[in-house]
Amino acid sequence: MNNFRVIVIFCISVLLFIPASLLFASEIIFREDFSNNDNNWPIEDDEYGKTSIVNGTYVFEYKMDDGGYRVYYPVYIDTGIDFEIETTLYQISGHDDRGYGLK
Repeated sequence: MNNFRVIVIFCISVLLFIPASLLFASEIIFREDFSNNDNNWPIEDDEYGKTSIVNGTYVFEYKMDDGGYRVYYPVYIDTGIDFEIETTLYQISGHDDRGYGLK
């Protein structure tokens, strides 16, 4: 019984010195900061919309007054495991009654 207690105390001591970031570390499967276009995002300019990368931002300009437009970029996500998606989006101009976002 005494050896068991020593082992338990040792294990708890070791766990206290392991940073939480190592215990709960997760694998990043996709990251984009738009410092370049190494991930080959669509860069388009047609009658419906224009997309570009400017100063670390993927810029999407919709040119029509009605309807909708989307940019499709496939990224595989295993939905059978826990995951998080984080993004920051800004509307800098245009209609206030239109939606935009990540789908």
